[in-house]
Amino acid sequence: LFSSDSIPSIWKHPFAWYSRRLDTHPILTKAITSGTIASAGDVICQYLMFSSRKGKKNESFSSCWDASRTGRFALMGAVLVAPVLHTWFTFLNNRFPGKDVTSVMKRVLLDQLLCSPLFLPTIMSFLWVLEHGVNKMDDLVDHLVKQIPSAQIVNWAVWTPAQLINFRFVAVKYQLLFGNVVALGWNTFLSFRTQQQQVEQVESDNPN
Repeated sequence: LFSSDSIPSIWKHPFAWYSRRLDTHPILTKAITSGTIASAGDVICQYLMFSSRKGKKNESFSSCWDASRTGRFALMGAVLVAPVLHTWFTFLNNRFPGKDVTSVMKRVLLDQLLCSPLFLPTIMSFLWVLEHGVNKMDDLVDHLVKQIPSAQIVNWAVWTPAQLINFRFVAVKYQLLFGNVVALGWNTFLSFRTQQQQVEQVESDNPN
């Protein structure tokens, strides 16, 4: 992926370099991209939460940053989101090829009515298990029941128009990259929901 001859081209022609990596190492390249953007979304969320709360004036973000949680989001993007969506987008484009309205609408409908309701709880479960292990599965079910309905509504509001643009105007090999850009905000939202759940858990455990 990174040869000594390719390093200068990253700086001279970054998009062309990235495009070649998508051709030669598609899954690895998308995994690195997805992991990086997912972790960036979590860092942004943590920083916004840090900035909005009332804390010590001399408290720094670095002292409060939960690096392990950022790592969980990076792992999610790299080993779950990238390979699954690479395979899914390839299937959709092979099954319903073309940029005509009918083909695009078929891909969007399948994506939002089939993939999305399955993939969103998968992502949330993945993050939960990474954080809590497999010993709190009953709590996971409660977590999903509370979080999924509202998260799914937001998901449809964000991703339906995004995927319309993606499937209509973006070349197949760049569709996951486009999704990653949109997902910067989406992952920030997911991270916020995760942190919100943690705050609610702390408050319920310490009512006073």
